[in-house]
Amino acid sequence: MGTVKSNKLSNGFRLLLSEYANEFNKINNRTGSLFRQKTKSKDLTDESDEGYPLICFDYVHQNASTAGLTNDWEFSSYLDYIEKRNGTLCNKKLAFDLLGIGREYFDIKHLSKIDESMIKKIM
Repeated sequence: MGTVKSNKLSNGFRLLLSEYANEFNKINNRTGSLFRQKTKSKDLTDESDEGYPLICFDYVHQNASTAGLTNDWEFSSYLDYIEKRNGTLCNKKLAFDLLGIGREYFDIKHLSKIDESMIKKIM
């Protein structure tokens, strides 16, 4: 991905997070930051960081599972991946195709804990 396109994407996420925080604060009658000051974005198509997209995919689902959010939280895509919901939040096929994995990968990975060294790669 080119630098200009990457900068536009980063700026788009910055604006999204800012608008979300403003609206959340207004609705909940609060002020201040909702997100860490150093929230970062990284291009998942950067081929210099092999395996990064899969590490992120695993982390998102395992982190939600570890936090106990997977069975009760309606916004967790985890429910779609374990087929407790009929694909209403995310497009599993697209994710699997983009990552080059199949359902079997998720079935195995969601039950195992992600290695701490891999988490450090995305932090």
